[in-house]
Amino acid sequence: QALAQSLPGPAREAGAAAMALEQRVRRKKGVDPLSVSTAMCRSLTPTASSGPSLAGLAQQYLPEHLGSLLRRKVDFVEIEGERPISAISADWSWQHVKSDGYMCPSAAVVFDPENPYGRRTWGADASGSIVVAIRGRKSFGAVVRNAERSGAVGLVLVNNTDVWNENFEMCLDSLGFAGLYLTPPKVPAVLVPKSARQLFTGGRPGLRARLVRR
Repeated sequence: QALAQSLPGPAREAGAAAMALEQRVRRKKGVDPLSVSTAMCRSLTPTASSGPSLAGLAQQYLPEHLGSLLRRKVDFVEIEGERPISAISADWSWQHVKSDGYMCPSAAVVFDPENPYGRRTWGADASGSIVVAIRGRKSFGAVVRNAERSGAVGLVLVNNTDVWNENFEMCLDSLGFAGLYLTPPKVPAVLVPKSARQLFTGGRPGLRARLVRR
């Protein structure tokens, strides 16, 4: 809130509009747990009629060292022995990007068939690993918090439909805008296409990966 108040008028007004939208969506009865994040993300996407995105406003008004982190780049999952997989970003992951672009070190990839959607915390093998969950049963925020509590260094969500929209961005179902949250997750996350599901959930032994932004 203090940061929002310090921003110039246009960015402050955009942030207030996004928060109002979130509250409006959350009040709807029977709302899908993913719809709040989806609505928030759509509110950040520039269109011909809506004008500049909140991320664009943040880049314009925030200090250079922070604004540079918000500029549009592409996240990848780099898997040892495989071609990098282009992924959709989580709007909170910018804080984990190191100077070399890496968001987490190379780590074992863990998928638990007993916890395929990340609806609860993972087991002991998740500590220091990149955990995998299939999108669709819990909000992005709930899954990443479970990954965080499990001691994971990264989260890979696998899309649950064939539809793929590169302009989408994962958001938390909590107050915030342009990737700025009061208590952001300590774990970076990416969303990969459904076509990568077998690779990440097929139980391939010795699978290792790291998350990177280029």
